[in-house]
Amino acid sequence: MPYNNNKWAIIIEPTFQYFKSETELFGRNIIVHYKSIELPIGIRYYVFLKNNSKIFINASLILDFSNHSTIDFDSRSNLTIKSNNNFGFGIGYKKNNKYSLEFRYQTGRDILKNYLYWRSDYNTLSLIFGYTIF
Repeated sequence: MPYNNNKWAIIIEPTFQYFKSETELFGRNIIVHYKSIELPIGIRYYVFLKNNSKIFINASLILDFSNHSTIDFDSRSNLTIKSNNNFGFGIGYKKNNKYSLEFRYQTGRDILKNYLYWRSDYNTLSLIFGYTIF
């Protein structure tokens, strides 16, 4: 953005994620299938350094769209996963306006929000390597 010497930017970073796990709990076989598209929309602030490099911090609202995601209990019953939106906060480094490395934390979200007696707290901690195309 053309404000404050281009230190501010709007970021949109669509992400596909897939998680599958199988475990046994209390004698029941539990299978989790979680697929979603996340759409983080936020702002980023740059601090310019020497040698065409910069450090940045960002904050995002993360819209989550889960698709055909379930938790199955021995094929007798299952729960459909439907999640909430959450927030993400990151800090990173960018070199030559092309390569970046970011450490990002996403706050918890309840992926079982449609169920009264079930609760979950799904959060992520990520190390992101990036390459800027435009």
